[in-house]
Amino acid sequence: MLTKKPQVIQQQSLTRKGCAELTASFLDKDRYRYRQGAALTVELHNRGDLAFKVLGVNVAWRDNAGAPQSLQLPWAGKLAPRGTWTLLDPRSYLLLRGFARQGDRHEFGRGKVVHDVTVRLDDGGPVFLPFQVCWGFATPAREFGFFLPALA
Repeated sequence: MLTKKPQVIQQQSLTRKGCAELTASFLDKDRYRYRQGAALTVELHNRGDLAFKVLGVNVAWRDNAGAPQSLQLPWAGKLAPRGTWTLLDPRSYLLLRGFARQGDRHEFGRGKVVHDVTVRLDDGGPVFLPFQVCWGFATPAREFGFFLPALA
């Protein structure tokens, strides 16, 4: 009798400043099939003992014509000590594409379009956590995922 090997979700750190850390979650099979950098989620972690404020997320990219585009997404909230906030997951593409359309930016890139993302925090002073993401990775279950060029 054949048994299926359970898939374990693993995490890899993207960046850390003070008590704030961004991590990427991935499955080995996705990285094997699609390449290093394939990820399912990006999460913001508060590794400290005090809450900090999440002020929002900025996303910048160039459309098909090469024109710069950007979104500023406010998010007023606090991340509790040892708390986690899922910043990107397979549903995020639809949400961000909707925000882009509301702002008259008809194209929110897929595939090879690289998006520069900056998470804005206040941890007793301004903290910026930048990373890059490229949308368009589909898991074997046909979920929408993304690549993180820094991990590729």
